[in-house]
Amino acid sequence: MKYQATESMGDTLTGDIVLSADQRKIAGRVQNLQLAYERKQEEFADAIKQLKDAEASLKKAKDDLYEAMSEGDIKTIESDILKITVVEPTTVKTVDSKAIQARDPRMWKKIEESYLKTTNRKGYVKITDKRERKSALQIEG
Repeated sequence: MKYQATESMGDTLTGDIVLSADQRKIAGRVQNLQLAYERKQEEFADAIKQLKDAEASLKKAKDDLYEAMSEGDIKTIESDILKITVVEPTTVKTVDSKAIQARDPRMWKKIEESYLKTTNRKGYVKITDKRERKSALQIEG
């Protein structure tokens, strides 16, 4: 049986090899998977593009909803199916441990207050599918 292998350095080797029956089965499965993957590549690429487009559309819709709910001072919208909640922006203070450790690793506990890093977190809309939550509760309970 002829084989072709590509080493990690990019070199392609070709030659004869003797495979056991189990190895031939595995090689056949790998070849079948490779062929299936090659046939599906375009389908996968299209699906990935559709997913990215859907994520971008959802993000825009959530941003617009956040803006409208904030302007109307609406905190929650709830139906039998969805619960939409405005999560307000927050400010978070964290310790920049890399800066402290770079300056003097042994002084970590003594100087951590000097390296507080403030981060502003953007507000957003949280959408909960109540049907999924109910089914999760039924499975757990």
